[in-house]
Amino acid sequence: MRDVLRPAGAAVGDPGRDRARHRGRRAARGERPVSERRAGRDAGGARRGGDVVAGAARAELGVCAVERRRLLVRPGWAAIGAERADCRARSPRRRNGADLLVRLGGAAGGAEGADCRAGAAGRVGTIAVEVTVRGSGSAGNATLVSHAGVRVLLDVGFSYREVSRRLAEIDVDPGMLDAILITHAHGDHTRGLRVMAKRHRLPVYATPAIRGEWGGDDLADWRALAPGAALDLDGLRFIPFAVPHDAAETVAFRIETPEGAIGYATDVGALRPVLIERFRDCRLLVIESNHAAELLRVSPYARSTRERIAGDGGHLSNESLAAFVRDHLGAAVRCLVLAHLSQVNNLPELAEMTCREALRSRGRSDVEVVVARQDRVPPTIDLGAWTRPATSP
Repeated sequence: MRDVLRPAGAAVGDPGRDRARHRGRRAARGERPVSERRAGRDAGGARRGGDVVAGAARAELGVCAVERRRLLVRPGWAAIGAERADCRARSPRRRNGADLLVRLGGAAGGAEGADCRAGAAGRVGTIAVEVTVRGSGSAGNATLVSHAGVRVLLDVGFSYREVSRRLAEIDVDPGMLDAILITHAHGDHTRGLRVMAKRHRLPVYATPAIRGEWGGDDLADWRALAPGAALDLDGLRFIPFAVPHDAAETVAFRIETPEGAIGYATDVGALRPVLIERFRDCRLLVIESNHAAELLRVSPYARSTRERIAGDGGHLSNESLAAFVRDHLGAAVRCLVLAHLSQVNNLPELAEMTCREALRSRGRSDVEVVVARQDRVPPTIDLGAWTRPATSP
């Protein structure tokens, strides 16, 4: 990539020599080498508010790794794995390497086997409602909801540069956004907010407590969110409601669109009746599946941290989400996006397997499961794909 961006006629440099020069310049400024700074950081412990394990505790991860392998060797894994392979076969990649466009069918499979051109043809005469999780986890969260030219970003948990890069992958510039909505004030949801909002003069919607806790009084265009009060943004209706988490006035969203409702809850310690009711008739749920209870039990985290995560003000476990699927999943749901997975206390395969087992127990083979990872962007989801008639390419 460096050579592609190099001006025409410029000589191609020696990467090793370039790195040596860079180290020399840092030494001349009195800066310590990166290896020393990393060692000091690791010895100093975990970063506050992040899901990063301290260097001194990394040796303990051996226990956690053994437990992960044990949990994955469970009855039914072969069947779940075959089901995953079948789902992947039904979700073709765009040939240009961009995001997947998931054409999720109904009970009969809908647009199974159609390529991306068929997906595009299926949207002729319609205006799609699309949801793209640009990253989810303790290192950062950001999700784009778009419809009819309206683009709303839920949380800005990465640096401005990183959020901009992730949006550029789907041909969206931050200046094209119409609004930013914030679920709560933790850094993994607000890290890039100040720069993005000020640079592009974007309205920021948040509860007064979120604004006060975050300390963002210098943003000119703050707009108040009130739990239970709907916010209409040109065809997209956002209804915030309070959920338990260890941040003031944390909210989840019910998003009503012309093509069905979306439930969005990425940080929630417990599933209260209000969430169950708000999500009952949604077609798409983006919902937390943070940790496996057994992996959290053997985690290298301090006991107080483990208790906070497992408590009602912490994060939702794979097992709690599975119980929700078995007991409360609405008949309209066609896709579950598993969000905010811990990189220490969970495995994507384990979260997916636990969710699929719960779906199988309900006979819900019509529900797609998508895992949102920190380092791998999941598919862009076209909400109306379940109701539009399939068309030939």
